[in-house]
Amino acid sequence: RDVIMWRNTLLHLSRVRLPVPRSGPYRRIHHHAGLNGLVQALSRQGRLSPRVVDTMLAINRKWYVPDDNHAYVDSPLPIGWNATISAPHMHALCLQLLQDHLKKGMHALDVGAGSGYLTACMACMMAADKEVQTDKLDGASRVVGVEHMHELVSNALGNIKDDPVAAPLFNTGLLQ
Repeated sequence: RDVIMWRNTLLHLSRVRLPVPRSGPYRRIHHHAGLNGLVQALSRQGRLSPRVVDTMLAINRKWYVPDDNHAYVDSPLPIGWNATISAPHMHALCLQLLQDHLKKGMHALDVGAGSGYLTACMACMMAADKEVQTDKLDGASRVVGVEHMHELVSNALGNIKDDPVAAPLFNTGLLQ
């Protein structure tokens, strides 16, 4: 069931046409706007659900980028090892598309987890479901990030452990 849901989501994402970040509704947002400014602008421009907004406000992107001075720019950023963290509007779109599936009893797989940011957001969204027990691993709900580069895996784990919201989700096993 989870694999079919993921495959259908990927097929849907491949058909989504996004505006160019420098123009249209997802234009570049200056870094001085901060997390609240970034999420509010994305919400206005992309009509995000309250659940997605709450998740993006809870998981602060600054923990997942090397230079937190640019954490709130709506643009991909280098994270090392020839990899980037996607632009925030792409994370918002993914969360918007997956929000109905990130609930109790579901499993989510983030292939190419990179910095760990989207994986942490998915776990946070699942944990916000009141029926998910975040104080202990219930065995039914789980978000797993996979990455093929050992350096990125180590970096992502460090980012998640430094994030005061994601670390408890990792410690309980909801986020892996």
